[in-house]
Amino acid sequence: VGVGVFPSASYTNHSCAPNCAQRFDAHGCVVVETARDVRGGEELTIPYVDVRLGRRERRERLRKNFAFDCACERCAAEAD
Repeated sequence: VGVGVFPSASYTNHSCAPNCAQRFDAHGCVVVETARDVRGGEELTIPYVDVRLGRRERRERLRKNFAFDCACERCAAEAD
């Protein structure tokens, strides 16, 4: 298991319903690609946690590992 710091990828915010996905290429570089059509001016987002998890587990992991409470559209919709 390794850990890395990727400054360009750090500009991308989290969403539990992201419009982008991230992966590592053959050279170990982070590649961020859109996962669906993105409107002009729409923020590009990636998931910081496994989006298959339930709302409570996602939010607990985000709070523990990234020190924020998720307020994305998906979390707001699932709270109702």
